[in-house]
Amino acid sequence: MKGYQVRNLDVDVGAFKGQIQALSDHMQFADPTGSAEEAGICSASWSMFGQLWPASQVLA
Repeated sequence: MKGYQVRNLDVDVGAFKGQIQALSDHMQFADPTGSAEEAGICSASWSMFGQLWPASQVLA
């Protein structure tokens, strides 16, 4: 079992139709090594990053 919950989102861009998983709760984040903070990703933007990264993989 994962340590976080996700939701499925349908992505429609032009003729492309796909599905991504994004974090269910906007307060879910983990950065035990501090690498995200070093890269400039703060806890407030973590949920947005959790949607943009999967979307970029689907659309690439």
